[in-house]
Amino acid sequence: MSSEIIFNYKTANIGSSGNVGHERLEDETVAKAKCPFCDHISSFRQVGRGNRSRLKGQMVALKCPNCGCIISASIDEEEIFPKPKVEDFGEDLPDNIQDYYDEGVRCLGADAPNGAATVFRKVIHAVCMYYDITEADSNDGFYDMIQTLSDEEIITESLRQSLLGVKDAGNDGAHINNNDPTLDQAKNMKEMIEAVLTATVVADEKVNKLREEHPNPHQE
Repeated sequence: MSSEIIFNYKTANIGSSGNVGHERLEDETVAKAKCPFCDHISSFRQVGRGNRSRLKGQMVALKCPNCGCIISASIDEEEIFPKPKVEDFGEDLPDNIQDYYDEGVRCLGADAPNGAATVFRKVIHAVCMYYDITEADSNDGFYDMIQTLSDEEIITESLRQSLLGVKDAGNDGAHINNNDPTLDQAKNMKEMIEAVLTATVVADEKVNKLREEHPNPHQE
């Protein structure tokens, strides 16, 4: 997992007064992270002394100087709680695609990469439904659906490879195996899905809207 927070003071000696969480560092600036409340990259001050959690190890309360909100940070795991917001796509999508995409983003925010990978794979199916390549209850394989998108020149070769990667990671997320997707991999899947959506559904929706607003009697 990539670090969500950078600590200014952290040594191997748990008893050291130079460690984050020690009472001597109360009200000192001890860490930098993106605040989940105001979205600013902030230098957090320590609030009180640290304590140990059974699940997340040494914990400490930190205060954001920008908004004044308090977060909890795991020193051992380099995580913060609540989690920073995962930025969404920022584009309006057809309902069935939007629903699955939003669910995948929520899974990322909940630190659930298996769920995110599985749902992002469903976005592929929803995109193929948008282009009338398949139906909701179809038994068509994902490889064949993606290949049809390519054969009909809806996607480029690089986007085909991206979707195959999403398909494979989604398969791993949906089954118990030794290759579970990590949170970073699930975030990469989100970015690949967004690249595909930008080049296909979003572009087509914008063209259709433009044609509705400015009809051309000579267009095909």
